[in-house]
Amino acid sequence: MMGWPILVLCCVFKQQQLYGFVSESLLISAAVQLVYIAKFFHWETGYLDSIDIIHDRFGFYICWGCLSWLPSLYPNCSYYLVHHPIRLSPIVTAALLIAGLGAVYINYAIDEQRQRFRKTKGKTIIWGKPAESIRAQFTTTDGQVHGMIFFFHLIIN
Repeated sequence: MMGWPILVLCCVFKQQQLYGFVSESLLISAAVQLVYIAKFFHWETGYLDSIDIIHDRFGFYICWGCLSWLPSLYPNCSYYLVHHPIRLSPIVTAALLIAGLGAVYINYAIDEQRQRFRKTKGKTIIWGKPAESIRAQFTTTDGQVHGMIFFFHLIIN
């Protein structure tokens, strides 16, 4: 997770070095990624309560994702934009920045609702209404029966 922001910032500085400016497209890409990363480090408990960590602990999936996937794939759009600067109008820049930051907020809000649902054992209010849940059972190949609770609340009823 710490390599990802460093690579994004290196892309910003490299474009400045090459062209003497940083394009709006790269600024938006970098800003949204850096806000997402800051959210991760600020609210790390939200991630640690995710199903990935709860189920897999710190297994292969998480190790590989943090060490390989994040730093190699996620900064790719920033790396591309270093050598292909796209200039945008102020209105498009603002719209894309708002959309990107809105997506980060929605991601946070969903994670926070899930965490609140688990802590209160389903006795919480989401979107002004009591949270709903689905209790599901599944059987593994070794014959053991497990249970899982999924929560949801539809925005459109």
